[in-house]
Amino acid sequence: MSTERKRLGKLIRAARQANGMNQATLAEHLGCSQPKIHKIEAQTTKIVDDDLEGIIRVLAVPADSAAEMRELHRIARETVRSGPQVAEWFTQYKEAERRASRLCAWHGESIPGPLQGEPYVLKMFLPRNGRSDEENLEALITARRERGAAVADNPGGSYRYVLSEAAVWRTIGFGRTVALDAVEHMLRFLADNPHTEVRVLLYHQAGSVPATDFTVMDGPDDDSFVYVEGADEATYLNKPDQISRYRTWFDEIWATALDGVQTIEWLRRVREARRDAT
Repeated sequence: MSTERKRLGKLIRAARQANGMNQATLAEHLGCSQPKIHKIEAQTTKIVDDDLEGIIRVLAVPADSAAEMRELHRIARETVRSGPQVAEWFTQYKEAERRASRLCAWHGESIPGPLQGEPYVLKMFLPRNGRSDEENLEALITARRERGAAVADNPGGSYRYVLSEAAVWRTIGFGRTVALDAVEHMLRFLADNPHTEVRVLLYHQAGSVPATDFTVMDGPDDDSFVYVEGADEATYLNKPDQISRYRTWFDEIWATALDGVQTIEWLRRVREARRDAT
């Protein structure tokens, strides 16, 4: 999340509190839900012009503070426009990922974005995208670099990933060189970032395997949600019972999979086998 967005969220929260108004009351005045106000203040969702103007009006924000809010909003919006293209439905996830206090994710067929090396990114996304121009290539690579850097720059967070064995073996389809680099990149990332842990769920290990990838995300302000990704859209779940159900599911998979040390040893064996094959 940009500094401008953080500052904007804090200013909105401060203006609301200065008026002695809770989030539910502000939401009622604006004709929206309380969770939306929470996300606006936490900046886990983008704020549109009309919402900002409504907040300024309802809270009777002084002219100088209102001008600062509008300028911060303008800068944050331009920053998003000038960066790599990100699907609208993925924006909330990407911003929450960089500031997570805890992230727990299941990946059945692919390596998680922050752990992807450049050769893997290109093989994974270019055929689906259908474009091969240099600008698009750079955007894809930059986006993955930023996600990896965001996780690395948040050592106070806990990032846990469970991968199906298939996610690792599927890289063979991209060629031996890419397959080897994918494993080496993961091993380097894990060695450099002890707050990140990967566990591999082997084929023979018992347990109910999810049909789709999902992430349980906990933010620093207790703003938790579940993200379930599809091919070209995603579902965000934020009801307590939904979050609890997915959290329990993840914990069961986490306990069934190889532990962190066993996973590193397994990945090293895969790496050596791929080195011998190249």
